[in-house]
Amino acid sequence: MNLTYCPNFWGTINYADIQSILASLYMEMGQTELVEPLLLNALEIYEKKYSAEHQTYTSTLQSLGVYYLSRDQYDRSREVLENAKRLINDGFGSKHPDYLKVIEHLAVLSWNEGKNEQAKNDFLEVCHAQLDLVEKFFPSMSENEKSKFWNKSQNTFLKFYAFVAENHKDFPSLLTEMYNIQLATKGILLNTTSKVRQQILSGDNQELKDQYSKWVQSKEQLASAYTLSKQQLREQKINIDSLEQTANAQEKELGKKSAAFANANKLRSTTADDIVKKLSSDQVAIEIIRFPKFKKLFSSQIQYVYLVVNDDGKIKIFIKENGNDLETKYANRYRKSIQYQIEDDNSYNEYWSF
Repeated sequence: MNLTYCPNFWGTINYADIQSILASLYMEMGQTELVEPLLLNALEIYEKKYSAEHQTYTSTLQSLGVYYLSRDQYDRSREVLENAKRLINDGFGSKHPDYLKVIEHLAVLSWNEGKNEQAKNDFLEVCHAQLDLVEKFFPSMSENEKSKFWNKSQNTFLKFYAFVAENHKDFPSLLTEMYNIQLATKGILLNTTSKVRQQILSGDNQELKDQYSKWVQSKEQLASAYTLSKQQLREQKINIDSLEQTANAQEKELGKKSAAFANANKLRSTTADDIVKKLSSDQVAIEIIRFPKFKKLFSSQIQYVYLVVNDDGKIKIFIKENGNDLETKYANRYRKSIQYQIEDDNSYNEYWSF
């Protein structure tokens, strides 16, 4: 690949940035033999220009760890990712999004190494943290912001689902975790927070509108603070705990004045246990979850998991690995049977008989 010299272009993006971009491009193209030298050179430049704790450096370090993972160089991958984890924790803390991302990479690495107990613990840590972030920041976001945030967050849960599908026999308790996460997040972009936002801001209660605007501002300040390093927080004299307390207090006041606000600004709190209490002996509740196969990278092969719970609280799992056929060949046949009123002797067997 040739890069023609362009003064404005090179003035905007420095040489290390170009190397990082090229490394990502070569990874996507499958030309992985070209990736390592580019990332190593970029790291050397970033360390000299910034420091080893700078976000650009640690982000590139994570890319190098993921590269080694893709090449089955697990020892080197762990060394690099553990180093990135330490640097991010020291510089930014364990609540920073980059810290969660490196924990996710380590979970995938442990899974590929066969260290499934460690993978399980890391996956649970990052999934619970992601749910916490969603609950903290989703209500104050616009529709577009929610969509962008969820597009970044949902891959964490998809990887976890793939891990559970492969390892549920060794860790049956993960079926409950999977069920509960699905309950908490399904239809997450269709919740009522936007309607409540519009209802408050278009209403006649000026005091409520002012309080709501201040709460949104506090949430935005808090989200921004989460991305800063510890040094930046000290320099700007920002106290995250104080910001959280302020936002929580404002939220409680809004909840007292608006029942709609109070009800809309929480993730679904229903769990598998709550559902079990509602079931009679002849009933089951089923959650159907769609996700691509994953081990190091997401596959084009779609699988469906049916999580079935009855009144004794035990969750059974049924895995349909032919998701691509379910969505195309079998679905088309089902539609045609309806359209032309043809007897359908196959769909039940494909979708439900198991």
